[in-house]
Amino acid sequence: MLDVETKKQTEFSPGPVEDQEQLLRAVFVPDHVDENGELKPEAIPRTDLQQRGFSVYRHGYVSRERFDGVLEGYLQKDKNRACTGIAKLICGAVRSISDEEERQAFLVFDDANVEIDEAHAAILFSSSYTPSRQKRLRKILLGCLNKLYSKDEIFDK
Repeated sequence: MLDVETKKQTEFSPGPVEDQEQLLRAVFVPDHVDENGELKPEAIPRTDLQQRGFSVYRHGYVSRERFDGVLEGYLQKDKNRACTGIAKLICGAVRSISDEEERQAFLVFDDANVEIDEAHAAILFSSSYTPSRQKRLRKILLGCLNKLYSKDEIFDK
């Protein structure tokens, strides 16, 4: 783990994201899924991984109501969107992805910027990579999103 991952980032955060934590990411059609039902690479924007962070929610800290609010906000931006499912990523699996030099390729850190978003976390590239390396690493990360769950499967357990 790198330094940014081991420290609480804001006063609103419950603390650093632990390796065993499940991270949730909503998947939308048509934005993230192609006509064959396969995830598009665009499901994980490279600019997010480079700059602001690929947004995820910490399962142990987000309520169904808060997650519904996040979904509703995203759906209101485009009436043609629909949530097709929720992907669960294991933090440690994301951190274990290595680049060609066997260095950790992605950082996972808490990103709770307001009190109602205490469960927010972000994933970033750990280093500055060429576009071709970014695409290769993003494809590996995309594989972590391969199983989708319904909201009931996520929140009613």
